[in-house]
Amino acid sequence: MIPATDPNGAPLRIGPHDAVSIDGVAFRKVGDSPDGHVFQNTLTGLHEGFGHAQLAALSMAGRVEFKANAFGAISVRTQMTAGATAFADLPLDHQKKVAWYLEWITEFLKWEAAWYAENADKPRRERSGPEPRSNAGIAQALEKIGQTIQARADARTRPPGKDGEPAQPRKPRAGSPAAGYNGPSVETFKTHLENYEAAGRNALALRPKTNRCGNRKPRFHPEVERILQEYAAQYAAEHKRSKALCHRKMRAALNALNDARVADGLAPYPVPSDKTLARRIDALDMFLVEAKRLGVDRATRKHRFIQGQAEAIRPGQRIEMDEWKLDLFFLLSQTDLLADLSDEQLADLKKRRWFLCVAIDVATRCIVGMRVDQTASVRNALSTLEMVVSDKAHLAAAAGALSSWQHMALRPEDVVTDSGGSFIAEDFHLAVIGLGSTHDIPPAGLPHLRGTIERLFKTLSLQLVREFTGQAFSNKVERGDYPAQERASITVEQFVLLAVRYALDIYHLTPHAGLGGETPADAWTRLTGHYGILPVPGRNERRSVFGLRLTRTLGRHGLQIMGLDYRADVLQVLYLKRGKIQVDIRLDPLDIGAISVAIDGTWHEARAATSGFDGVRLADHRALCEMLAKRFADQAALTQPIVNEALRTIGARATAAEKAAHFLTRFAEPEDIARAERSLRDFTIPTDADFAGRTAANPLDGVIPTGGAPYVGPPDTPPPAVPERRPNRSRPRPAQPDAGSTPPRKPPIVDLED
Repeated sequence: MIPATDPNGAPLRIGPHDAVSIDGVAFRKVGDSPDGHVFQNTLTGLHEGFGHAQLAALSMAGRVEFKANAFGAISVRTQMTAGATAFADLPLDHQKKVAWYLEWITEFLKWEAAWYAENADKPRRERSGPEPRSNAGIAQALEKIGQTIQARADARTRPPGKDGEPAQPRKPRAGSPAAGYNGPSVETFKTHLENYEAAGRNALALRPKTNRCGNRKPRFHPEVERILQEYAAQYAAEHKRSKALCHRKMRAALNALNDARVADGLAPYPVPSDKTLARRIDALDMFLVEAKRLGVDRATRKHRFIQGQAEAIRPGQRIEMDEWKLDLFFLLSQTDLLADLSDEQLADLKKRRWFLCVAIDVATRCIVGMRVDQTASVRNALSTLEMVVSDKAHLAAAAGALSSWQHMALRPEDVVTDSGGSFIAEDFHLAVIGLGSTHDIPPAGLPHLRGTIERLFKTLSLQLVREFTGQAFSNKVERGDYPAQERASITVEQFVLLAVRYALDIYHLTPHAGLGGETPADAWTRLTGHYGILPVPGRNERRSVFGLRLTRTLGRHGLQIMGLDYRADVLQVLYLKRGKIQVDIRLDPLDIGAISVAIDGTWHEARAATSGFDGVRLADHRALCEMLAKRFADQAALTQPIVNEALRTIGARATAAEKAAHFLTRFAEPEDIARAERSLRDFTIPTDADFAGRTAANPLDGVIPTGGAPYVGPPDTPPPAVPERRPNRSRPRPAQPDAGSTPPRKPPIVDLED
C-alpha cells in the first residue's frame, strides 16, 4: 500500500545513472516530467511514472533504496576494482583504512585550495612555497597537515571528560622519545590521490589491495587432494565419526601411500593437517551432512527455513540445459565407434576432452536428458532435447541402473539455455519452437540465472569426476605437473554409462537442499501426481521436429534411404499426380521403421516396405547392410528369416560401447547417410513383396542357396516363382546353367555372427 502523499514533500534529486529500488524492485531513471520521474523496471523493462510527492512519501517510509551514480562507467569500474558496491560493504578494518587515507586527502585538497587562493595573482618567484602537486609541495603539505590529523587521532583514543570533550593529553615523561611523523609517504599519497580523483572522488578507490594477497595455487598433489576429499566425505555418514577420527584414518591412508612411494624411490607426499581436513568438511553441503548423520526428517525440521519459492512449481515448467567440458581425459575405445577416424584424428582425440550436455527439470531437480559428444555441437544439444520428450526406460537398462527412468519424459514449457553456439543455432531454436515451447536465453555473464544446471555441473565434478584418475582440472595452472593424459583410466563409453547410473541411482535418490530435504525422485512423483505433465510428441511429430533433414526423389517404389524402400498411400497418389519429384524427409536415427514426408506443408508417415525394422537404429542398419552385402553377392538369395536373424545378431551386441552408443552422438548427419549410401550403392534390402515368392531358408542351419545353382527341391515340385527384378536396383543376376551341365556344388556355410 502506497502511503498518503505529502504535497509539500521535497522532490528527490535522481540522476540517470543512479540506482533506485522501491519495495525491492530495481528501477533506473529514463526520463523526467514536470510532476515526477519516469522509471524503467530493470527486470521486466516496463516503464512506470512516480510523482515527486509520491516518491518523497515512499522515501520517508523507508521503502526507497538509493545508490548515487551506481550505473556510471567510472563508478562501475571502481566497484569492480574494489570488489564492493558500497563503502559499507567493506570489512571494518578496510573501512578504517579508507577513512584514514580520505582524511589526509581531504585536508590536502583544502590546503591546496588555500594555497592557490593565496598565490593566484603572485608571480612564480614570489609564491609561498613550491607547487602543491610537486614532490616538495606534497612533502611540505603532509608535514603541516600531519600534526592536525595526528591530534585528531590522539583525541579519538582519549576518554571523554565531564563536559563531553576528550580529556587533555598527558605530558610526556622525562626521557621518553618524541612522537615522529606517522603519515603516508609522498609516493604513496600521490598514488592514492590520483586513484581517488580518477574514480570521480569515490572512496572505494582507496581500498587496500590486501584482499588480493596470498598464494592461490593448489597446496596438494591431486592424489592427496582426492584422499582428502574422500575422508572429508566420510564425516557425512551415519557412523557420526568425529573430525579427529576422519583425520587419523586419512593420515593412515596417506602413510601407506607414502611407504609405497618411498619404496619406489619417490618423495613422500605431505600429510594435510587436521585443520585442513576440517575446512574441507566445513565446505560440504550442510544439509547433506546433517541428513546423513542425523536423518532426513531431523535435518528437514532443522533447516525448514531454507524452503523458498522455487523458480518453477510444476514439472516441465522450466527445463535448463547446458554443455560442460568434462575435466577428464579418456582412453580410446577398441570398438567400431572410432573405426572411421584416421591415425591423426585418433592422436588428436587422445588430447581432447569430451562435452557432456545435460537437461534438468528445475521444479523436481530430476535429470531428464544426458548426451556426450567430442565437441560442443548442435546435434548433441538436439539429441539431449529429444531425450527430454522420450521414454528412457531402455537407456536406464543399458546403463545397468537399478532405478527407473521410464516415466521421466515430458514436453517442456520453457527451455532455458546460455548463448553458446549449440543453443543459439537455428536448428535447435526451431526444434524448441516446434515442440510448442519457449526458448529463453538469459543475458551472457549471468550464470546465476541458470543456477540449477550450473550447480549440477559442480556436483558432478565433485562427486563423479573426482573418482577417476586423468583429471584435466579447470586449467593448466591448477593441473600443475600432473600427467593427466598418461593417467587416463576409463573410456568415454564406460564413463557415460557410469554417469547415467550416478544420476539415477545416487543423485535422484539423495535428499536435496533445494527441495527441502526431499529427493528428486520423490519430488517427481509428488509434483507429477499433483500437476500432471504435457503429453510428449508422437512418433510423427518427433521425427518432424528432431529427424534428420533429407531430400529424396519419389519413384515407383516409393522413397529409398540406404537400401530401404518406404511407401504410403499418399506417396502413391502424389506419384500419379506429379511423377518423380523431390520431397523433404525427416528420418529418426534411433528408429528407421518409418519416416515423415512433407506433402503440401503437412507431414505424413511412410513405413518401411520390409518388416522388422521398427526400433532399428540407423547405425545398426548400416552394419546390417555391410554384413549382408559382404556375404551375399546375389541379393535374390536373401529371405525374410535371414534378414531377421541378422537384425537379431546385430541387436544382441551387449558390450559397454554398444550400450553407451545410446548416449553418444554418432552417425547423425545427412552427410553421414550420403557417405554410407555411396559405399552401399549396389545393395538393397528386398521388400516383403519380394520375399513372398522366395523359399524361406533356416538361417540357423547356415545353408543359403546362391544364385549360380539351379533349384533343388522335392521330386515333381516346380521351382518357386522369382519376382521380376527392379531395374537398376542391384547387380545383374548370374545366368542359369543349361540342363545337363555340371551338378551344383554344395551351398556354402555362412556364420551370421562372423
